[in-house]
Amino acid sequence: MVNALWIPAFSLLAGQMPAMPATTVDFRIETDVFLGAEKEPVAQNVTLFTGSLVYDFPLIGPQEITVFDASRGRFILLDVPRKTKTTLQTQELLEITAAIKVQAQGLDGVFAFAADPQFKRDVDEQAGWLTLSSSLMTYRAKGVKPQVSGAAATYRDFADWYARLNATRPGNLPPFPRLERMDRGLLFVA
Repeated sequence: MVNALWIPAFSLLAGQMPAMPATTVDFRIETDVFLGAEKEPVAQNVTLFTGSLVYDFPLIGPQEITVFDASRGRFILLDVPRKTKTTLQTQELLEITAAIKVQAQGLDGVFAFAADPQFKRDVDEQAGWLTLSSSLMTYRAKGVKPQVSGAAATYRDFADWYARLNATRPGNLPPFPRLERMDRGLLFVA
C-alpha cells in the first residue's frame, strides 16, 4: 500500500510582478511530501506563481527547475547541473497519459489502480483534511483557505498538469490518483 501526505503552506509574495490571469496578486506554495508515517519529507518544493508563469523549485533532490507556461501550453524543464533545457507541450502530456491508461488495462496491482483509481472519500470539514483511500493507496491532504482570490483554481490547474508531467518520469505512477480531489475553494495537494 502506498501512503502519501502532502501539506501545502500558503503565503503571498511582494506583489511587484504582473498579476496572474485568475488572481490579483502573485503567490507561492510550499509543499512537503511525506511517505507513510515518516517524520521527514521525501520531497519539498517552493512554487512561485506570477503572471501566466509558474516556477517550481525542489528543495530536496535533483536541481531541476520546472517552468509551466500555461498561456503557451508548455513545460520548460531546466537541469541545472547538466545545463540542459527541455520543452514539453501539454498536448504531448495528454497523449502520453492517455497511452499510459490504455497500457494499464488488464494489469493488476498499484500501477493498474493508479490508471483507474477508485477511492473512498472522507472529508473532515472541521479540520480541513481530505482522505482518498483504497486497499492499495491512500492520499491525505490538508486544505488551506487561500488568502488570494482565485489561487485555489490557479494552483489546481498547475498541479493537474504537474501530475501529468511527473507520470512521464521513469518509475512513477500514472497521474490519475493525483487528479482526484474535492477542492471546495481550498488548496489541496492530494
